[in-house]
Amino acid sequence: MTTSDVTSINIEELIAIVAKKHKVLLSADDPIFLTVTLNEMILNHHLEMVNNNMDGLKSNLETLYHRQSEENKALAKRMINASLTYSVKSVSEAVSNASKKLIGEMEIVEQRIAKDNRQSINQFKTISKVMLSCAAVSLICVAVILVKTLGI
Repeated sequence: MTTSDVTSINIEELIAIVAKKHKVLLSADDPIFLTVTLNEMILNHHLEMVNNNMDGLKSNLETLYHRQSEENKALAKRMINASLTYSVKSVSEAVSNASKKLIGEMEIVEQRIAKDNRQSINQFKTISKVMLSCAAVSLICVAVILVKTLGI
């Protein structure tokens, strides 16, 4: 606010209102208008201070919002990383358990086949190794997909 705002009060309008309401006729050079002008100047000064404080408050709120936003992003990233770590661990354990079970079942089948034919046993071992290799490749693929999907 500037001192030009001080002239915003219409003195003629004030004179008319006072005359109508109080039956007193004032003139434009009446000393009472000095207090009106001073009050308006003081009010404008304080309005300017309030506006400056509001601008500062707005700036502080924007800073807090951006800081909180960054903290939320960091928290989300930590949660995603923890989730990915847990998922990879769970998939690894599941594949490991399935592999152990498969090996156990294959050993039982191997013992049955051993009775019948040694050549069949060698072929089964080769197949078993291929199956274990496939399981390992599958585990690696799952881990790669999870890493690429979550961008870690």
